[in-house]
Formats: sequence, C-alpha cells, structure tokens
Amino acid sequence: MSEIEELLQNDDFVRWVLGPDEASQRYWEGWLRQHPDKAGIFQKAQELVRYLHGSEQRDADLLKQKNIAPWLWDRINEEIKAGAPAGRVVSLHPSRTHRPKTLLFFRWLGAASLAGLLGAGGYWFYHRDRHLPPAVSPPLAGLTVKASGRSALECINRGNTPQRVHLVDGSLIILGGNSSLHYEKFLQKDKREVYLDGEAFFDIATDAARPFYVHARGVLTQVLGTSFRIIARKEDKKIIVAVSTGKVAVGAEHPGTTNKVPEYILQANQEVVFDASLRATGRMPVTDTGLVAKPDLPEESFSFSDVPVSTVFRKLSDVYSVKIVYDEQQLSKCLITVSLDALSFEEKLALVCKVLGVQYREEDYQIVIEGKGCQ
Repeated sequence: MSEIEELLQNDDFVRWVLGPDEASQRYWEGWLRQHPDKAGIFQKAQELVRYLHGSEQRDADLLKQKNIAPWLWDRINEEIKAGAPAGRVVSLHPSRTHRPKTLLFFRWLGAASLAGLLGAGGYWFYHRDRHLPPAVSPPLAGLTVKASGRSALECINRGNTPQRVHLVDGSLIILGGNSSLHYEKFLQKDKREVYLDGEAFFDIATDAARPFYVHARGVLTQVLGTSFRIIARKEDKKIIVAVSTGKVAVGAEHPGTTNKVPEYILQANQEVVFDASLRATGRMPVTDTGLVAKPDLPEESFSFSDVPVSTVFRKLSDVYSVKIVYDEQQLSKCLITVSLDALSFEEKLALVCKVLGVQYREEDYQIVIEGKGCQ
C-alpha cells in the first residue's frame, strides 16, 4: 500500500480534514513535523478528501465508468518527484506519542472501494483546470514556504506561534504570527534584501560587503550584522523598528525618490516609530523591552551521527528551501558524522562535500552535487 493510500484509509486523517478540532490539529501538525519529506503526499491526500466530500455523489455514476487510477498514481508521483507541491509546512508544536490506527475507509462518503476513490481523484486531477476545488479547511498552524517565480521564496506564517526562517547567509529571521516574508532564494552578491508584511525578529549574520535591507510598508532598514525587530502590520497605524544589538539605519521610502536610508541611526535599545504617512516620532529609548527580546524557540540542530548523506541533504533542503540534486544511488552507501551548527548554508554545504569528497555548484536556482563520493 502506498503512503497516500494509507492516509486516505485513515479515518482520523479524514475526520481532521473535513472537521478539524484543536486536538486533531495538534496531532497532524506533529505528524507533519516528524515527516517533512511527506509534505507533498500530505497535501495531495487532503485535496483528494476535500474534493470527494463535495462531489462524490454528483460524479459517482461517471467515475464508475472510468478506469484511470493507474494514471492518477503516475501523475501524483511525477508531481511529487518534480517538486510540484506549493510548499512545505513546518510546525513547532510537539507531536503526540501515539500513532493513529488505520481503519477501513472514510465510510461516510459512501465510497465502495479504494479504486472508486482513485477514480474520483483521477477525474479531479484530469479536470482541475476547469473545476476549482471546494473551500478548504484551516491550514496547519506553521510556516509555509512556496516558490515565487523561479528565484524567489515566500514564507507565510498563518498561525500565532513565531516560526524560524533560515537564510543561506546564516541569518535567522523569526517570523511572527500572521506575517509573511519575501526574498531571493540565493541572496545577491552586493546586498541582501527581504520584504516583510507583519512582524519579525531579525538576527542578521555580519557581512560588511553585503548590507542587509528590510522593506516594510514604506520603511527601509539597513544593517550589516545585528538583531532587531520590525512591526509593520497592515491593520496597524504605525511601523516600529526596535534594535536589540548592534546598529541599524532606518528611513522612509517615499515614492519617486531614491532614498536609501539613513534617516535615523538606531543603536541597541533604541527605537523609531513611523505613522501611516511615514512621519517619524524620532529616535527614542525602547518603550517595551519585549520588543528587543529574541523569541525563545527550540534551536534547530544540524548535528548528525552516522546517518545517510541523504538525511543531511534533506535537512538542508527543508530548512533553507533550496532543492539539492544528487545521484542518490551513487551516494546511497555514504554515512556521515558531522556538526554543522553555527554555519551558513554555503559553509554547511562545503563541509559536507569536503567530507564526502564531492563538489557542488549552483545552477538554475538549485544546488547540484557532483562526484563519486564514498564509492
């Protein structure tokens, strides 16, 4: 039985998709955290359940006449291997310790067999350009990362819990609830630049040759290496920049000007507040110490002990949202013990490749691994 079939035959999974409650939401968040490599399958299973719930009765007679289940599985596998899912979801909530029991089928849909389900799913995939799926249930509370064009990424935190965003230069951004971040997958050679909608705490890696810019509702913040918070929610009437460590330059981006900051130079424990018209109150001491406190979230571990190299590459790919292409068969026997904590993405990648005796290169916004490795 395939992994997607196991989900479709799990009554607990189907109940959660069709009617999520707090307990089931927490459980499936934990499940997905433990199985981040199955995000694509997880998403496909949800889509199939929702579609069938709304349309099975309507299409039952038609679907019985169609035999396209094999085509459906080929299509699903092709999309998953090609990275077609819109993004990944990462939750910081702990999972429950028990595993959901596998039951007979989602009986309330009245489906006669799994073949009928596959037929329905196949029909939907075949016609999905002409028939939009029904309204979906609330998304998992976590971080969704999806492609925005070929080279950019968009991170969306739809929940209330802050979520980590790791940039390839070693910078860490803790994205607040109901906030989003847009940036280039591989940051530019002469600068680093992100666009924020909402709230985030920034812990920026020092790089004197590449200043770091944050665009947030018409306010531009420039740093070299420091930590600070920006609050720029659309529903608020003000934009706040508060510095925790180091120094930043802040200025308004007025339309039609080439202003590249500085308007105010802020040091540790200083802030500036802009109103909706981008008028600033001026530099002042931080009024709320919580603004400059780094959120206390579990650290992301990059220490590995005698694990397959595929585990390391999968971890790097998931955390940094960068596709890593390599010959899995050629490197299948390679085990690795290494600690990559406190290193940037490129430093992590370089160290792993050195241990394996391979090389890497950036091509078409992805990483390509070349070499025989431990064979």
